[in-house]
Amino acid sequence: MKLLRTLLLVLCVSFTYAQTTSYYLSAEGKSGSALRSELNGIISGNTAIPYTSTSNTDTWDVLKLSDANSSDPSNVNLVYSGTTTNGAQEWNNGTGWTREHVWPQSLGGFTTSSGVGTDVHNLKPADPSLNSLRSNLEYDYLGTSGSAVNYNGAPTGCRYDGSAGVFEPRNDIKGDLARIILYMDLRYEGMGGEPDLSVQENLNSGGTTFAVLSTLLQWHQNDPVDAFETNRNNVIYNYQGNRNPFVDHPELAEHLYGSNTGVSWNPSSTGSSTGTACGDLFFSEYVEGSSNNKYLEIFNATGESINLTDYAFPNVSNDPTTVGEFEYWNEFSTGAVVENNE
Repeated sequence: MKLLRTLLLVLCVSFTYAQTTSYYLSAEGKSGSALRSELNGIISGNTAIPYTSTSNTDTWDVLKLSDANSSDPSNVNLVYSGTTTNGAQEWNNGTGWTREHVWPQSLGGFTTSSGVGTDVHNLKPADPSLNSLRSNLEYDYLGTSGSAVNYNGAPTGCRYDGSAGVFEPRNDIKGDLARIILYMDLRYEGMGGEPDLSVQENLNSGGTTFAVLSTLLQWHQNDPVDAFETNRNNVIYNYQGNRNPFVDHPELAEHLYGSNTGVSWNPSSTGSSTGTACGDLFFSEYVEGSSNNKYLEIFNATGESINLTDYAFPNVSNDPTTVGEFEYWNEFSTGAVVENNE
């Protein structure tokens, strides 16, 4: 029995989803401008979700799922305050929550018309007062300069300097926001009436630019992708039809902006920090519902059929003290097979 292989697979999975294996396939082996162009083509053509609608799914609806608090899914996580609030309180005359454009509208030349202005990858739930405080300030380090940002009398870990045009978010969301900005730079290239967004190194460069690139790349490294961000990427994909490549494959930042711009991107052979070389099967979806409404889904991207006769998966109780002490192994039914890309 391939118990050890299965156990290692369980331990190294970081909620990588099956769609990412085939989704980026046409970009593999490319580098430089060719890689950028191919990735742009992959993530473009997404479904335009209305900003607000009384009859159709709108950005409020998607954000209530993509940014739901893991402990209480009826709440949404607020990006700058680090607090949560009732997801049903959409705006509510300024006493609820609002939608923050991470790449500000005024620095992108767009409105909230369906399209770039309603791209949910670029939207985060925020407290209205902190959304206004951030305004269209660009991201960079402030250290001890500027002013601390408080919320309901408590420090948030954010700082801002309006005269310098800088807002520094709290540490545990810096990577998330950096990857959103990199996505916007990659996704919007001025095609079909869309703005040409460009990440720059210098602050206040004007036009449809945002800074500071080197800072964003550092935040991307310091604050890696976690399960919350991966789940958010998948929720948005389910509604909008496109993904953030820097969440699925963080190493792409080096290939597009760093030292590997001339190196071919081959995630299937080199692996990545999302775990694409983790094993021959992937956990593609999981649901933690009530009672017995739970499941794990596995996906085969090996290029051939996989017979599950020699595979097993462990069972543990809900008691955290027993994690790692497998009570028994569950075997698959005789003849169970997962075909390639199934």
